[in-house]
Amino acid sequence: MDDELILSVEMCVEDEEGNKDCCITTIVIQDNQDLCPNGGSFGKVTGNILTSTGNGTDETQVELKRAGNLMKEMVTSTDGKYAFYTLDMYQNYIVKPTRDDDHLNGVTTADIIRIQRHILGQDVISDPYLLIAADVNKSNSVTSADITEIRKLILGSISRFSKVPSWTFVPKDYVFANPAQPFQYEAYGSLKLDDPDMTLDFRFHQTWRCYQQCPFQCKL
Repeated sequence: MDDELILSVEMCVEDEEGNKDCCITTIVIQDNQDLCPNGGSFGKVTGNILTSTGNGTDETQVELKRAGNLMKEMVTSTDGKYAFYTLDMYQNYIVKPTRDDDHLNGVTTADIIRIQRHILGQDVISDPYLLIAADVNKSNSVTSADITEIRKLILGSISRFSKVPSWTFVPKDYVFANPAQPFQYEAYGSLKLDDPDMTLDFRFHQTWRCYQQCPFQCKL
């Protein structure tokens, strides 16, 4: 329904011994008795953030901006769902998902070998999303410097990549001018809300486990 607001909240409990645990849950506020005026003047953007296998992706921060100002934000729930309701119609909006945690998760020497083979021309990476993932030092190229930073992460010399987040999002329908040099891309989606129920599609990958689990699909 249109008269609905979804909020992501963190709930914590603590016992008498000081032990504490928290979780993120979703509160859905609905106008079940139709008391709030509608008037057809509002729209919504809803959807899911999913992996290529259809699994929901939680803990992804999603921001909604208008004219450069943050209008709303939320964290996806455990099933990957998010929603922005009661949006003014006929306005231009920016939707931007972000996630940056646990850079080491999934990183192995297999990533180093794959990138090295690409650099040597033995097994060239043609997928633009994989090239973006391999550029962990944000130099707009894939070089031995990327291998060095990945190796430092594996060995524990660093705890995270210095220039990129662990997850990177690119609009699914984004057309790369040169797929072999895809490093200048839009990490957000834009729309004009001329329909009361609109969606945006994204494709995303986890930078640090690119060669094991790409590509993923993200639907906003």
